Order: sequence, then C-alpha cells, then structure tokens
Amino acid sequence: MKKINGFENVQATGETQRPVPGGYVVIITKVEDNPDKEYLCVEFDIAEGDYAGYCSEVFGRFGNWPALGRTYRSYKEKALGMFKSFTKAIEDSPENNGYKWDWNEQDLLGKEFGAILGIEEYEGNDGSVREGLKLARCVPTGKIHSGEFKIPEPKRLERGGGSFTDLGNVSVPFEL
Repeated sequence: MKKINGFENVQATGETQRPVPGGYVVIITKVEDNPDKEYLCVEFDIAEGDYAGYCSEVFGRFGNWPALGRTYRSYKEKALGMFKSFTKAIEDSPENNGYKWDWNEQDLLGKEFGAILGIEEYEGNDGSVREGLKLARCVPTGKIHSGEFKIPEPKRLERGGGSFTDLGNVSVPFEL
C-alpha cells in the first residue's frame, strides 16, 4: 500500500463533535427556488457557539451539505402559515437590520434566524432505524439568545405491528 502524505494530520471520523438538540443561531448560505413544486431549498450553517461552521466543515470533508443544515420551505397555499413563520423569524432577527421579505429568495443569503434542532428517526438504506438532527422550528435569533425555546421531543418513526388483523371467530364465504 502506498503511504499517504499528511496522514498524521487527518482527523478520524467520529472525533468531530456533532451538534446536539437545542437552539442555534444559523446563517443562510444557499437558496434554490423550485417553482414547479412551490418550495425553497434553504441551506444554512451554524453561525455562533461551539458548533459554528459545522455544516461547512462537513461539506469540506465529504463534499455533501449535511441534512441538518438543509430545510425545504413550501409556499403552496396549504403551507403558507409555515412559510410565513420562516420569513417572520428572519425579519424579526435583529442581525438582519430590518430586512423585510420581498419575494426575492436570493436576498435571504447571509440572513440569520434561530433554528431549534431536534432528533428525528428515519429508516436507513439497510432497513435499520437511525436518528438524525433536523430543523424542528424557526424562531427569531433573540429567542435563542434568551433561551426562550423548548427542545422538541424526539420524533419517532412509526412502526407498524404488521398487516395481520385477528378477526376472531367469523364466518367466511369460502372453505378453508
């Protein structure tokens, strides 16, 4: 096997501290509109504290933006209340200097908001149940700074008990 130069400086996977459920001030790094499906894909990174720059670091190491730093904000009619909550969190964050949502998604670049991250279970490619950190709620950054938020309970994957239903002693229109 060939020797890899600088191997002693490589950080072993698992040594990087991952963010934990809680409230974070985040900054928007990328926005893409999908007008056909009526949603924005918003990528963000942690802007302050012990995990500042976490998503950028992961991207630099693996070439993929981590799921915890990405959210999809639908602007379909039935989701407008949630979309308004997202834009209001940005408007009400003092770091954004009086910014007002004007339907130009690229103006969101560099804007900050408060992100409440919680645990969510999902099914892995191998069928196993895994956990990931996901954006649960958007709030103004002031709520993060003051601690005025609640970490959500983990969102568990619904597990079915199978499709068999015991009907007891019922007659059936055929012979067994």
